[in-house]
Formats: sequence, structure tokens, C-alpha cells
Amino acid sequence: VEDATAKGVVLPEWIATRFIWRPVRLERARIVARLQHALEVVGSGEKLGLWLNSVRKLQSYADVPVLKQIQRGRNTWNVEGKHVLDFSGPVSTADVAELIVGLLFAAHKNPAIGAAQTLLFLLEHPERMDEVLTELDAEAPSDGGKLTLSIQ
Repeated sequence: VEDATAKGVVLPEWIATRFIWRPVRLERARIVARLQHALEVVGSGEKLGLWLNSVRKLQSYADVPVLKQIQRGRNTWNVEGKHVLDFSGPVSTADVAELIVGLLFAAHKNPAIGAAQTLLFLLEHPERMDEVLTELDAEAPSDGGKLTLSIQ
């Protein structure tokens, strides 16, 4: 996406739109649709991993403020007939897929940001930190080695 943006801004808009931005947008939509389908097909269970299990438990858009910031939500109409985004109810699989793809596209640029944000999240939510450490301990070497995390 960033590469397409950089290429497109140096070209006339009609060329950039037709040959760069539109194809990238369509490819992203295809990826999101495939991921959405996969998320709907995959069952639940501990083997899915901490992040996917946590996402499946989201009950409302209030649980994911970034979805409001990027204007994701259900398209609906209010009583005056004006278009609004509805952020009530459980988070849709389509929005989860869009969020994951956004994170994946951003992740290639600077993994340090993702690691720092993950660390901050874990520090703010000690119960999640315990889950991660428990999962890591389960993967520890069978020779009795123990994984630890120390933050100073």
C-alpha cells in the first residue's frame, strides 16, 4: 500500500488511479475476503492462539476503538434518512479480517513498533501477560528449561 501510494503521487491522477491504486485496492479486498472466509470456517479452541481467540471474544466495537477511528462499522441509516456507521453489536468477521490485513501490511515496515505495542498491551493487561507466559511455558524445552520475561 505504501509503495503504491509513493508511486501514484508522482503520476497523473487518472494513471495512478487506473493502474496503481485501484489494482492494489482490489487485491487488498480479495485478501480480506479470503481471510474473512477462513475466519468463518475455522472453529474455536486453544490451538488458534491467544490473539485469534481474543478477537473472537470481542462483543462490541467499543472493545476495539481503532475500528471507529478508521470508520469501520455497519453501514446503516438513521431516522432522518442519513447514512451513519453503526458500532453496536458484536464485531463482524469482515472488520476483524480488515484489521488483521491492516496489521499485516503495516508489520513489514517496522516490527519494532509492533513489538513495543505488544509489550505495552501486555503491561497494561497483566491477565493477558499471564496467558502469554503460560503459553510460552508450554512450549519450553522438555529438558526443564523455563522461559521468563523480565521488565525493568
